[in-house]
Amino acid sequence: MSCCNADGTQKMKLHVLPVSANSHGVLAIAKSLGLEDKGLEIVDAMGKTRSEEFIAMNPCHCCPTLEFGGDKGAIWESCACMRTMCQLFEGGEKYYPKDPIARGKIDLVCDWKNTAFYPAFYHIAYCLFGVPVDEEKAKEDFKKLCTEHFPILLDTFLKNNKFCYSDTPTIADLGVAPLLTLIKG
Repeated sequence: MSCCNADGTQKMKLHVLPVSANSHGVLAIAKSLGLEDKGLEIVDAMGKTRSEEFIAMNPCHCCPTLEFGGDKGAIWESCACMRTMCQLFEGGEKYYPKDPIARGKIDLVCDWKNTAFYPAFYHIAYCLFGVPVDEEKAKEDFKKLCTEHFPILLDTFLKNNKFCYSDTPTIADLGVAPLLTLIKG
């Protein structure tokens, strides 16, 4: 599949924030699948996510955002973008297998990342970006990472596997791993 029609209309765009851990996995998928060579335009959205044009496309004003062009709209959230790219383009099954059980486990990790794992990083890491954080909440969240989240990651998702429920990297790993760099600071 090409990222645009033969006449060049409806070009697909990937809006990213280069410093954002949430953009890194999506960029890795785009690069691995050779999507820039297929016409995907990668757009640096730094300073643009609050513009009227961006909010009209994505009312949550977050990145990454995958814009389909024409009247097909856009989707956002890193795992949703990675899932879609892997389903649309040849080679994507390497990172998002077609097997329903394998796919379900990957979806489980992606959902866990968004609902449990990622929220614990806000007060721990966002001070790196100049965001005011609550130091006491950061301590609580770090304790929770150590006592709850890391054991789930290590003892469940990575148990007997090199990667989350897999021997090869998937979109689950590309969603989780970039967050770990935030702790390193």
